[in-house]
Amino acid sequence: MYIIRRLLALSLILVVTVSAQTATLQPVQTDSDHVAAASSAASVIDLWGGAVESIALMSNGSVWTWGWNDYGILGNGHGLTMFDPSTLYDSVYPIQVLGPGGVDHLSSIKAIAGGERHNVALDYNGEVWTWGWNYFGQLGMGTYCTGMNNPDCMGTTPVKIPSFANVKAIASRGYHTLALKNDDTVWAWGYNANGRLGDGTNTDQHSPMQVVGLTGHGGVTALSSGGDVNVALMADHTLMAWGRNYWGEIGNGTVDTSDVGQWTPVPVTTTTGLTDVVQVATGWSHVVALAADRTVWTWGKNSGGELGNGTTISSSVPIQVSGLSNVIGVSAGDGSTVVLKGDGTVWAWGLIRHGDGTDYSYGPTPVQVAGIDHVTLVRARDWHVLALKSDDTVWAWGSNQRGECGNGTVGGNTDTPVQVIFPSSSTPGITSASIVTGTLGVPFSYTVTATGTLPITLTATNLPAWAVFNSPVISGTPDVTGTYPITLTAVNSEGSDQKTLTVFIGQVFTGYLPVVIR
Repeated sequence: MYIIRRLLALSLILVVTVSAQTATLQPVQTDSDHVAAASSAASVIDLWGGAVESIALMSNGSVWTWGWNDYGILGNGHGLTMFDPSTLYDSVYPIQVLGPGGVDHLSSIKAIAGGERHNVALDYNGEVWTWGWNYFGQLGMGTYCTGMNNPDCMGTTPVKIPSFANVKAIASRGYHTLALKNDDTVWAWGYNANGRLGDGTNTDQHSPMQVVGLTGHGGVTALSSGGDVNVALMADHTLMAWGRNYWGEIGNGTVDTSDVGQWTPVPVTTTTGLTDVVQVATGWSHVVALAADRTVWTWGKNSGGELGNGTTISSSVPIQVSGLSNVIGVSAGDGSTVVLKGDGTVWAWGLIRHGDGTDYSYGPTPVQVAGIDHVTLVRARDWHVLALKSDDTVWAWGSNQRGECGNGTVGGNTDTPVQVIFPSSSTPGITSASIVTGTLGVPFSYTVTATGTLPITLTATNLPAWAVFNSPVISGTPDVTGTYPITLTAVNSEGSDQKTLTVFIGQVFTGYLPVVIR
């Protein structure tokens, strides 16, 4: 089955101007000892992302996203289908993910994971939250949508998966999600081509289903979810894999040219020397593992040199990457492998595939990534890479077609690391979009978002006659076309911020760029 994975598009927007109403954002009260109100003490502790967006977890349990907002993956209460070229709800800076129904913000989160067009969060109560695209059931809600690009196929704010608790770890990539429970059982839901859910079928699942056959070996300690293949790290430091095996990504010495897939977990072979695994990461169609002796091993697809063995020949068994030492972290993208050394340097090989169809090649053997050091965490996503430095700053490089590098720019590619610009967590910062659209005669609603030390007082001035501003939603039914610039102001004890939100009511003309499909 071919799935449309990407669509980069242009939108031609006709641009035209809106009584003052205010609302105050109060601190969110929580019973969790792990969560505090947003403050300057909050720092990034984890990073993930999809194809063209990024996601960060903060030390205060809040979640931030930036980049392309197709199907509501940014969690800001808005979303567009992949065939809508508008960039109105994208964000070139990190914005805080809203809470359920757009009320307050998602909080008390201890882990995050990024799928292709959906995101996943695990809270301290062991419950799972999802948002974004749901065509294959990857949100795990048990619901079905009426069409790939219909509004009921997206969740624009996080929703908790019902009757699913006691989860201690999550993983996601592609169009499916994995979860590890406290009893060491593994559960999966979403897209199930080639048996990547591991439930013994190739039927998509819209609710969590238990992965079968993950027994023995002392139990499961960690999960890694790839686009085609999934891998479990067992307590005895061996690996189990399931899913597609067209390129040998299962790692058991077989290749499935019929493309049926491996529907239940099987052991990754140790015959080539891979033992005592301490970390594993899955790209789209290849796998990278880190052994206790700090050696790096790869297998699967190798068309871009992502296995790091000096060739572009795929491998169905783990092979050691030469020329590396003191590696402490591994990650894998769609055609690239990126690792972190103990000295804080980052090394990479293979291709970083750009959203515009071009590639940046590191070559088929490891090379040091220039322009970045003192790194403590690195995550290779499909088309871009994210890194956390020891000074708590976040950096990104690769494709930036929709602002996924988070430095305030959009379009083109940046193969030299650039700093992601987070708004201050003390002084207020309005994180809403600059332009939004509506349709004449159709109810309009837009949630204004802001960051900073709570409470924050929001003011909306120059509202059109048909609109009201209520805690902190602008809503109404437009009765005349035009463009309405609304002035938004955020004030707290530390300072203020002001931004113009342009609301366009009228016809939108569109044009498309080429589509990349898989």
